Amino acid sequence: MSIRNEIFSISKVNVEGYTYKQIKILGIRLRFKITTSVPYKYKVNSRYLLTKTKVSAFHLDSDVNALYNYFLNSTDKSVDKMHHYFHIYNKHFERFKNKPVNILEIGVCKGGSLKMWKSYFGEQANVYGVDIDAECKQYEDLQNGIHVIIADQSNRDDLRNIIKKLPKIDIVIDDGGHTTNQQITTFDEIYDKISDDGVYLVEDLHTNYWKDFIDSKHTFIEYAKDHIDALNAWFFHSDDRYRDITNKEKMKMPIFTNITNSIHFYNSIIVFEKEKVCIPFEERR
Repeated sequence: MSIRNEIFSISKVNVEGYTYKQIKILGIRLRFKITTSVPYKYKVNSRYLLTKTKVSAFHLDSDVNALYNYFLNSTDKSVDKMHHYFHIYNKHFERFKNKPVNILEIGVCKGGSLKMWKSYFGEQANVYGVDIDAECKQYEDLQNGIHVIIADQSNRDDLRNIIKKLPKIDIVIDDGGHTTNQQITTFDEIYDKISDDGVYLVEDLHTNYWKDFIDSKHTFIEYAKDHIDALNAWFFHSDDRYRDITNKEKMKMPIFTNITNSIHFYNSIIVFEKEKVCIPFEERR
């Protein structure tokens, strides 16, 4: 080792699972913890992110569906989706195919996904795309039931006006600006107003782990986790569990509790499935 390297050196060391930058000056060691922007306890092992091997999230041979086939056969570069999304879409959307259905997609981009939804859901489907960019209006095709609305998903007034003017929405796909504020604001304004058996899907939620997209107190993923408790609000106070049945008194429940059947967490996607929920009760037989 040269004399200079003995006097001054910089290296990385791992101590108790954390990585530190270590600076050594005249035999004195100074350490600075290296942190990431991920606001959660568990960190991804970065060596898995460096592999060039493509790992499929599901078996393509057994899970190919009409929507995924449309994407695979698309050649105009107007649809940008992760491959594993199509299994999730089909799982939650298939029951709406070839029926009168209204789809609202936040984020139009090049208009390719609007055509994809129309192809998948069929002739009776109306597809409404929302985007802040006025240039997206060119992708409107009214003859084929594709509509484009210019609006800002972070503007609550814009969202309220959209819901007032449109027919009852059955499916919402939030593929908009991907900031946490946009995702939370859109859900707040739209979720309880879609059809009673509707589906609300938020995608590209990996952005919730990227500092540049976090512009609210909580990420949408943390916001959704809180709603897990709301699913179980019937049981917050054990003495009141069945009061509505036994004493004919109304329990005060969050709106979300009364209208939500389930929440599904996937890689980069969260899906909320609506349903009018009956008060849970038990009996011994």
